[in-house]
Amino acid sequence: LGRHLTPMERRRRASPVRLVLLHLLLQLSFGRYPALVPALRRPLRHRALLVRLWSSPPPVTTVTPVPPAAAAPGPGQRGAATHSDRLARARLRLAEAQGRVAPGGAEELFASAVESQAPVDVESLLPDPDGAVSRIRELNLTRVAEPTVAYDPAEAEQRLFRQPLLWLKRNVELFFPLSRFLLRVVGDIQAGKERERRRQRAQELQEIIAGLGPAIIKGGQALASRPDLLPNEYLEELQRLQDRLPPFPKEVAIRTIEDELGVRFEDVFELVEPEPVAAASIGQVFKARLVANGNVVAIKIQRPGCQDIISVDLYIMRFYAGILTRLFESLGRKIDLRAVIDDFGALIYREIDYEAEAANARRFAELYATIPDVFIPRV
Repeated sequence: LGRHLTPMERRRRASPVRLVLLHLLLQLSFGRYPALVPALRRPLRHRALLVRLWSSPPPVTTVTPVPPAAAAPGPGQRGAATHSDRLARARLRLAEAQGRVAPGGAEELFASAVESQAPVDVESLLPDPDGAVSRIRELNLTRVAEPTVAYDPAEAEQRLFRQPLLWLKRNVELFFPLSRFLLRVVGDIQAGKERERRRQRAQELQEIIAGLGPAIIKGGQALASRPDLLPNEYLEELQRLQDRLPPFPKEVAIRTIEDELGVRFEDVFELVEPEPVAAASIGQVFKARLVANGNVVAIKIQRPGCQDIISVDLYIMRFYAGILTRLFESLGRKIDLRAVIDDFGALIYREIDYEAEAANARRFAELYATIPDVFIPRV
């Protein structure tokens, strides 16, 4: 029909068709996503529609609750309510995960908004970001709790360098047991009995490391997960360093509790088992019962002098790591072993701070306690 029409006439005839199609497309889009144009409630002419797109106010984050007993809304109204409700609930759940809302509080706030049957600003439902919904929020929302005493290698080096007797004595305590062990292994290799005596030597190494303090035990635990470095016999024995170490005396542990709590142990706890149920590199755990209500609890007690021993061991390891680093550099290998020791020191200082560990446990409970089948003990 338009074979003999000029290009201008063709555009004039096609223009209304294009505008109608554009109008229908936008109407369908806004009917599905009404939050883009909140005030669009009735069909508009194509010229007014284009003006509406540019002059409409910016989207607002509000929820328009729909009463349960209300009549069935139209297609556009139903889409608007569903979309706004879903957006509001998602924002409240995000605020709960960030610590701005108490655990389980997102659904309560959303239910109260629905009951009010009026548009409610989601921001008004949330507490003040500067307020303390929890003590853990003061630490950081995106990071774990920082230890009270952070590892500072420069400060430790300046302090311990002025105490040569302390780290020289510790050098002797570390050097002689390990040297004797290495000499026995070399002797086994020369005698052709290394494989025959491997289990025995592995047990000896485990006992030596268990008596050298928390930092060396942590190193042994790391070796227990390296089958590329040690045979299976050594790996099996070093795995005992995880939770089957010799415990320190129970009397020392009870005295530590009494000194820190300021009360007699018998007035607060009753031991269920007389000996620790687990002992690791940094502390040991007793199973006890609260005298007040009979609840069974686990008491985790740190080994005495743990931080002092760790700081000396890290100082010694950094010293030898510096020597090995320079040796590797002379061979053309650039390996900064001191940086590895520094990372290890920062990690172990986090582990010996039980207050930070308790804060992290509470933070974990705030984030995941509402998930079914996840049990988080109260700290």
